[in-house]
Amino acid sequence: MRSFSITPPATRDGVVRYLASGIAKGLGPKLAEAIVDHLGIDAIDIISKDPKKIRTVPGVGKKKAMTIAGAIQARRVERESMVFLYGLGLGPGVAGRILKTYGKNSAEIVNKDPYRLALEVSGVGFATADAIARRIGVPLDSP
Repeated sequence: MRSFSITPPATRDGVVRYLASGIAKGLGPKLAEAIVDHLGIDAIDIISKDPKKIRTVPGVGKKKAMTIAGAIQARRVERESMVFLYGLGLGPGVAGRILKTYGKNSAEIVNKDPYRLALEVSGVGFATADAIARRIGVPLDSP
């Protein structure tokens, strides 16, 4: 049986870029940097577990805190799926199409049967699906 684990962005730059990527209105690069500077590189996890912590960041009021915390919590599954797909060497375009096709089940479906991608996801051919299969450990002689 194959398994996978999902890991959040592990660098300061990765967390800042994720937060500033447009996930919440009013959350741009400067505020993203302030959040990471204040809460550390685990800021996403901290906010997901305790949304009130975002209020401790200087310059973040109640309304903005609610918006940011809500966006982070709502996009948790999407974020985890994208991190998994990026970890397979996929770019944002292909990963985004996979997420759009399979939604919250993306990581599970890709891990279970990566060859489905060639049939069901626009712009993904057999070669890409086969490369993904190799990365998740499907043997070369697998039917």
